[in-house]
Amino acid sequence: MSTYRVFALITRALEILLMVGILARTGARKGDFWFGAICLFLCTFVPLGYLLGLAYLALRDWPVAA
Repeated sequence: MSTYRVFALITRALEILLMVGILARTGARKGDFWFGAICLFLCTFVPLGYLLGLAYLALRDWPVAA
């Protein structure tokens, strides 16, 4: 196994722990964990998954006009 592959696996594990930690500390709702998991999966293939996750967390409590 190459050094790059080992580094990538370690980085992925740390990202998952970080995402779970952030969701747990911010009072995540049930759907947030699934959304976080989907974003992490997307990040494996598309770096925009990070932006999607950050945008969701930033906008999920945005006031909606009645």
